[in-house]
Amino acid sequence: MNYKKYRTFFLVFLIIVAFGSGIFQYIKTFQSEIAKAYDGTKPNIGHSWSEMQCTSDLCIDDVSHEVGIGTDNPTEKLEVTGNVKASGSICGANGCVGEFELGTASTTCDSSTKTLMRYDLTSNQVEFCNGTGWQVLDSISKSYVSTCISGNGLTCTESTVGASAVYKYTLSGTPGAATWKVPYGVTSAEYIVVGGGGGGGGYGGGGGAGGVLTGTISVNPGSFYEINVGAGGAGGPGEAYPGATGSNSVFGSINAYGGGGGGSWSDTVSIRTGKDGGSGGGGAMNRSCNAMGVGGNGLTGQGYAGGNSTTNLYTNGGGGGAGGVGGTATSSSGGAGGTGVASSITGTSLYYGGGGGGGSLSAEKTGGAGGTGGGGAGGGAGEAGSNGVANTGGGGGGGGWNGVGYGGGAGGSGVVIIKFTKP
Repeated sequence: MNYKKYRTFFLVFLIIVAFGSGIFQYIKTFQSEIAKAYDGTKPNIGHSWSEMQCTSDLCIDDVSHEVGIGTDNPTEKLEVTGNVKASGSICGANGCVGEFELGTASTTCDSSTKTLMRYDLTSNQVEFCNGTGWQVLDSISKSYVSTCISGNGLTCTESTVGASAVYKYTLSGTPGAATWKVPYGVTSAEYIVVGGGGGGGGYGGGGGAGGVLTGTISVNPGSFYEINVGAGGAGGPGEAYPGATGSNSVFGSINAYGGGGGGSWSDTVSIRTGKDGGSGGGGAMNRSCNAMGVGGNGLTGQGYAGGNSTTNLYTNGGGGGAGGVGGTATSSSGGAGGTGVASSITGTSLYYGGGGGGGSLSAEKTGGAGGTGGGGAGGGAGEAGSNGVANTGGGGGGGGWNGVGYGGGAGGSGVVIIKFTKP
């Protein structure tokens, strides 16, 4: 017998059987997958068919034991695409979350309804049943957290007055807008907002004070309010250079205007007239010594008008203050700056928004005094005007003269102060 011949035949037979079996299994698998796709089952790219058991809407991973409803690729023990509705509680290792009930203040809370939550239609708050009574959900985990944050050119300093927190915003760099987030539990806030003071005129009138606004407003916890602190206006560098108007300070919708700049010695009416602002700048006389300069107007409710200069006595008007008009120049001195207003919001009574004093000419005449509340004094003969005090909105003093006009002082920067009762 030719064994070599039969051995070759036997090997060929085995190859045919093995190949045929593979084709059969491939066809069977292909038919199975086609059937599953046809009846709505979606293939899973991340799992083989041997690992996933799927119907049209439910897939179970036999390896990771993850369940997907509405998804064929669950990444958690249970992943649902869509909403979940339960007639009972949803429980974890540390307890159960009760049903969410839409109720009113009359809904009972006792040991049998412990862990129940509701939205109280009377108080408009989400509440939690602690087993003895309803507790506002926010109060379970929240307490007072300071929101006094510096940035964008502003510095926020927090202090305490009795049961109240006081936030004081001042300039620390290039002015920019910051925000105040109302802390949890705070529903009202007292404030004082002071605009930047106007600059004093070069040999001229005193700068007007920044406008001052005070009051109390209702606020909502978690809401944001814009904060801006106005810079003081620059003083005029010499004769014929009026002072610049200060910038506004802002707390939300509350806008305190910057003070008007003081007028400067000139035959041009617009240059010697004090500028309008939160408080008006003082006027300066003309070079021909035959006409006075008129003070600028203040904004009603924020400040007062600046004072007028003399006609030919070489003295100039004081800037208006938040609490009173700027002084008219006299034969012996520049007009005094208008007085500011007092506030005890920081726990100490302080004045804000004093006007700058007017400048004068000769040695026997003096510059006007700065107004109470940060106003700078006016310059006498050969003297520059003094700067307004920072963080008060005081106006800068007008510059003096001695052969040449001396520069006016810069206005003081404004301030925003907020006070509220801590929760």
